[in-house]
Amino acid sequence: MSVWKRAGAGLTLEALASFVQTTGVCKVHLGTAIRENRRIDGAVEIEKVKQARALLDGLIK
Repeated sequence: MSVWKRAGAGLTLEALASFVQTTGVCKVHLGTAIRENRRIDGAVEIEKVKQARALLDGLIK
């Protein structure tokens, strides 16, 4: 049985790489980090999603 570690709550795109490298998580939840004006009710910004995905693809194997 494998155990997946997932993290979220307050992550920002700026801190994402350091957080993943430090904690060893393999999944993250990005809420306001990828939303317009960092608001929970803001629209998801696809460019921020792409930026996060590219960063994670380089870190998580």
